[in-house]
Amino acid sequence: MSSIRQIIIFLGAPGSGKGTLSRMCVDKLDWKQLSTGDLCRQHVQAGTEIGKEIDFTLKSGTLVRDSVIIDMVAQWLATQVQDADSVILDGFPRTVVQARSFIAMMDGSFENVTLKVYQLIVPDSEIVKRLSSRVVCSNKECQAIYSERLLGSSEWHTKKCDVCGHSLVKRNDDTVEKIHARLVNYHHHIEQLLEYYRNIGCQVIDINADVPTEEIFQEILYYERITQ
Repeated sequence: MSSIRQIIIFLGAPGSGKGTLSRMCVDKLDWKQLSTGDLCRQHVQAGTEIGKEIDFTLKSGTLVRDSVIIDMVAQWLATQVQDADSVILDGFPRTVVQARSFIAMMDGSFENVTLKVYQLIVPDSEIVKRLSSRVVCSNKECQAIYSERLLGSSEWHTKKCDVCGHSLVKRNDDTVEKIHARLVNYHHHIEQLLEYYRNIGCQVIDINADVPTEEIFQEILYYERITQ
């Protein structure tokens, strides 16, 4: 029987700090984190049936079916977090369609679990600065994130990851043009998604994420204390 008390969704534009904040909550609060991007990569590398479909879909240049993502998340929740009190969903659900399917799955299997949404708010101009200067660990199992602005624009490529020692790389989609396109897509879905959560009575908490991660974490702690 699952001991999950609450499922927490971190909503925010790419580069708003969802992954970094999630890891801090995992390290300091012993929460569990689900990154659908990481989970997709794990399935592809393991050659599972889900992974084969994801790999074929991505190589075809199309989007992975919502039903595949939902099945993957349901499987992970059922098998990986039996002893978890709180679970973070990082990067999922991304659309109202995914959210509806996820809520239906929760109603069937996790009916006593509370759903809470934290929206991390960062100005688009800051998102562009963050992502265009982002470098990441080349190790697919690590993917630690660094900033070219802090490492030095002419020196970051000589640095190694502090976590695993692998080299650092820039992601292909972290160009200014692609970042703007991703932000357009994000804003297209986010208002509908927030409206859906509010309409079903889900608590949505707005967080200013244009501050150091430690300050964001402390605000999360505050809201966790007053909402339990």
